[in-house]
Amino acid sequence: MQNQISESDFVLPVCAVVAAVLWPVRCNPLSYDMGVATAVSLLAAVFTTCLIMETNSANSLLRIRSRMVSTVWVMGISMMTFAHDLSVTWLVVPLIALSHYLLFRTYQMHEPVGYSFHIFFLLGTSILLIPQLCILVPLYFWYMAIFMRSLSWRALWAGIIGLTLPVWFLAGWCVAEGDFERIVNVYDTISGMQTWNMDNYKPYMTWYSVQTLTWFFVTFVSAVATIHCLWTYYNDKIRTRMCLYICIMQLTAVWLLLLWQPELYNVLMPLLMLCSCTVIAHFFALTGSVVSNLFFVLSVFALGALTSINMGLWRL
Repeated sequence: MQNQISESDFVLPVCAVVAAVLWPVRCNPLSYDMGVATAVSLLAAVFTTCLIMETNSANSLLRIRSRMVSTVWVMGISMMTFAHDLSVTWLVVPLIALSHYLLFRTYQMHEPVGYSFHIFFLLGTSILLIPQLCILVPLYFWYMAIFMRSLSWRALWAGIIGLTLPVWFLAGWCVAEGDFERIVNVYDTISGMQTWNMDNYKPYMTWYSVQTLTWFFVTFVSAVATIHCLWTYYNDKIRTRMCLYICIMQLTAVWLLLLWQPELYNVLMPLLMLCSCTVIAHFFALTGSVVSNLFFVLSVFALGALTSINMGLWRL
């Protein structure tokens, strides 16, 4: 079953139809509202799905012909009904997905100046929307220098210019409007990241809360997939291996940020799903043992149960 689903061409269309039906439901099964905000968030999710498909096909992240990467993303984000409203999430997730696509294209480029500028411009824009994502800045330079082997001095400075350009745009807007609090709020948020408040963890302290179960499910499946990916790395081509390492580091960084800033749960969980879908798809598409088939079936049942809980069909 696992291999048939992973290699099927009909899985993604079926999952897309299911996601489109579930999207307007959100957290109340009696409220089916496809307003403008919900429609825009759905379009952003569709655009992100297209970016994931293009990234997978352009870099051959899986050794077989499979749509599993985009399928995992579609089903994972459909499970998170709390994120189906229009919010800052649906501005950041497509930006990060597009930055991944451009980043993977820089593999062993001699002078990827234009790519570097656009990658860090997307990252800088994401930081203005979610300032806590500033922790990804050194990681992106590390990706280009170590994994993609494409960081040069010109690309470095192009990245710095791209990273700071959104701030200059915001500064110009604030000067025109006479309102400088927006820039101050961004830097206050970044400077306050070291503060730790135990009260932020209270909604997640019980194991049976839907937030805790959703986080644990994504974490557990991602951890199993990561271990498999690192254990069988020699089966992948070098370029594919480097891309997978980037996905794993991105997944770890977002997971740690979510652990440190739990108040950003609704914002960071879709981003965590974006970073983990490639690794999870790699595991499900390239295994076929009895144990992996059982794990796949249990994961599908757990996904369905969590989706119904998030929709409010039943409560623990």
